Amino acid sequence: MVNKKEINEFYKKLYDKAKDLMNPFLLAHGKYNCKMGFYNGHYYKNYEGIYEFAFYPIPVISIVDYCDIEVDIDTISISTKLSRNQAEVFDYSLLEEYYFEAYGVENYLDDYYTKDSTIDEFIERIKTSNEQNIAFSFLLDNVNSDELYTFVEFLVKNGFFY
Repeated sequence: MVNKKEINEFYKKLYDKAKDLMNPFLLAHGKYNCKMGFYNGHYYKNYEGIYEFAFYPIPVISIVDYCDIEVDIDTISISTKLSRNQAEVFDYSLLEEYYFEAYGVENYLDDYYTKDSTIDEFIERIKTSNEQNIAFSFLLDNVNSDELYTFVEFLVKNGFFY
């Protein structure tokens, strides 16, 4: 039988973590429009690298026009996009310290860049794609609210949008 108290305590921890991560955006005094809600229906890669549909809801912080920050059970991810033209010429050396994947916006299960890809292969996939925009998912471990805010500032400065 499902223990509602345990589930509620678990989700309170996720909620508190998300509120903490959202705080610097709220303190930016109108610089960002942000909101938070719980959403299910996201996809994640399982241990075999296969996408699975998640029925459970997670907190998602929307930084309107720029990105969504998904606060999952074991990681924080940021979903954002670059236009196809921007993605072709972006300086990916700026992202060397970050783990990210890129995929189609229209065909979101089409991988363009994964840990097994090279940047040259990635750019070639973009060039042969019919996508107008390329989606990015950045996976961040052990990031605090200030580090998250700084990374989002970097994304905004470099033309990422949502």
